[in-house]
Amino acid sequence: MYEISKEIFGITRPYPWQQLIISNILDSFESSEILRFIAVMPTGSGKSLCWMLPAYIFKGITLAVFPLLSLISDQERRLKEKGIPFAVLKGGLSNSEKEEIWTKLENRKIRIILASPEILQNRWILLKLKKLGIGFIVIDETHTVTEWGKTFRPACADTGKVIKELNPLAVLAMTATAGEETRKEISKILFNGNNYITASAPPDRPEIRYGVIYTISINHSLEKLVRNEKRPLIVFTPSRASAEQSARLLRYRLKDKEIKFYHAGLSTEEKKNLEKWFYDSSNGILCATSAYGMGVDKKNIRTVVHTAPPGSVESYLQESGRAGRDGSEAHAWLIYRKDPRKIKKVMDSYALSETCRREFLFKQTGGESTDCSGCDICGSIKIPAEPYEKQIISEYLKKNNFRLSSENFIRLLAGKRNTEAVIYKLKYRKGFGVLGHWQEDDIEEAVSFLTENGIIKKGRLFSRGRLGINRKVLK
Repeated sequence: MYEISKEIFGITRPYPWQQLIISNILDSFESSEILRFIAVMPTGSGKSLCWMLPAYIFKGITLAVFPLLSLISDQERRLKEKGIPFAVLKGGLSNSEKEEIWTKLENRKIRIILASPEILQNRWILLKLKKLGIGFIVIDETHTVTEWGKTFRPACADTGKVIKELNPLAVLAMTATAGEETRKEISKILFNGNNYITASAPPDRPEIRYGVIYTISINHSLEKLVRNEKRPLIVFTPSRASAEQSARLLRYRLKDKEIKFYHAGLSTEEKKNLEKWFYDSSNGILCATSAYGMGVDKKNIRTVVHTAPPGSVESYLQESGRAGRDGSEAHAWLIYRKDPRKIKKVMDSYALSETCRREFLFKQTGGESTDCSGCDICGSIKIPAEPYEKQIISEYLKKNNFRLSSENFIRLLAGKRNTEAVIYKLKYRKGFGVLGHWQEDDIEEAVSFLTENGIIKKGRLFSRGRLGINRKVLK
């Protein structure tokens, strides 16, 4: 293990948890019992070595399954760098390409196969693999078999059927984050509920500093944050439309062409080009959905920003873990807009918590508490506080009893003079231009949010007519 780790992978001595995983896998190749192993290792802790090294030593064939093409591309690059032969099973292969792959596999000139879950649903391919005899199966980003399930990516949930049919000597399921309940669900899907071994590396990424920015305008806070944070930088957004909108907004406001978007709706060629651009970039900003990120080995990302809480702590740790893989300091920011209309979830609790961010995250995933190496609660990172809700707009309304159209109200907050402002001398009122450093679009976003959530009473505040007395505008 040590000799090959140093000679082929350039690693003098694997970490203890890597040694544990690798040793168990190597032992299983000589055992009569199938090894079922779930390895939980934080992003950047060396999951690839845990399967590549045993696969290199193993004389049989290894099948490595990845849920995203970007992950397969990343593993291709790593194997090429190490001079390790491999094959990729994917759609679009010509008959001659398929024949070449099977010939090399049969002659053991290739002993590693990279594949997506979908290609393994092809019955012909599955039978060919069964005939070859697959001794070692690796499933990366294993949490996807539970999170994507039967609706989004049914093939991920069906990976357990593939394992059962191929009947390998060892199965290694790897993920960056998985609490006890998630591990039980993974075992149920992949191992049919049979016993399994689990190993967890220390979950802490001490180089990452966590923080939350409270806002009433996501776009305003995003622009301000991006202007001040180090690059390369990723902005994770909740939808394809928001990824595109965020990229265009930042590109326009920052007058910067090194800002692009990435999501599952792009063509394979577009995604491939974007992945290469961002991988090589030292100054780029990528606005992306969760379609980008898992396992992509860009080591120098300095900042990860979320414009909305992801669905789970596991997802947040996965995505924020894109930062700082070179071991240097990095920041992970969540831009949070409290919305009373939405059901409170665990990531809302994270955002609203007054305890250490790091401790909160690790307790949710079953990890032990650790000394904080950096979060906004513990005081190691600071960002200038934004004026918030009643401190800005609501305070302005309290001090100025008049009825306005929403358009005029926004202009007054922005400090823009119009006819009514001049006639009624509104520019002399206290608070005129209080948000003059904001874009009018961002003020509109904030006012709309406060109105929709009942913080401002819409019926009493806005009218289409002239100014009037507004005796009660706040709840």
